[in-house]
Amino acid sequence: MSFDHLLSLVNHVPLAALDALSRDLWRAAGEGALTDAQAQALAEAIHGRRRPRAQASAVSLGGLAVVSSRKPPEAAAEAPEASSGQSPGQDPRPWSYFPPKRPQRSPDRARSLERRRTLAASGPLPPKLACRFTTGELAVLKIVADSFVAGSQCTLSIPEIAARAGVGQTKARLALRIAQNLGLVSITERRVQYRPNRTNVVRIVSPSWLAWLARWTAPSTAVRPPAAEPAALQDRGYSSLQTTGVVGRGEGSLLRSPRNQGFTRKGVKSRTTWG
Repeated sequence: MSFDHLLSLVNHVPLAALDALSRDLWRAAGEGALTDAQAQALAEAIHGRRRPRAQASAVSLGGLAVVSSRKPPEAAAEAPEASSGQSPGQDPRPWSYFPPKRPQRSPDRARSLERRRTLAASGPLPPKLACRFTTGELAVLKIVADSFVAGSQCTLSIPEIAARAGVGQTKARLALRIAQNLGLVSITERRVQYRPNRTNVVRIVSPSWLAWLARWTAPSTAVRPPAAEPAALQDRGYSSLQTTGVVGRGEGSLLRSPRNQGFTRKGVKSRTTWG
């Protein structure tokens, strides 16, 4: 590729393609298609595309204008270093599609510690698997398991998992990486070009872990029908109990009254019964 063609690519390709273009540039220089001066000029132009906040200056090379990221001395003197929060001599942050990351801190570390220990003690994994993780990692896997049980997959972001588990984002990433290396989960990345990536999809694939979750999330047993009355009560003339708990033939209810909290004594004809 010629110098003019490479220069046009440097000025027009997306920022994500600059790395591949830089490799092609130095490959062409190694093959002798570019001189050292041309390769250096193109490298500076690529560096300037990555840092557009730096004031651009024109560098003349054989009648061609190449964009450079070097600041003039007067511009560097006017820009105060304290306002940018950087020490003198430190380069500004390279331009990115993404906003700068903010540290995630718990407003109440005591409650986060309690939540982390509670989640870890709830038994998210079988004992043979749980012994491979720390308390914080078990809390992370508990959040992942709950999300997986609810929707057959976990699509929570790392900050969400870390906040719910009461740990930091580094601990959350480490727990998922260890679980993936042990073959407990599968992680599917959902990358989006020139935009923030979508959250990863985490699925539990370990048979022992799935059996453990199925054991704890089994559906509740159905309500049993009322048992038949003993034959002795039927022989004495008692009517069968209805589903409402009321005895037939007007003999009153066997349920305890909220007032006296006990059974009431009633007289029926010539015999005394407890209704």
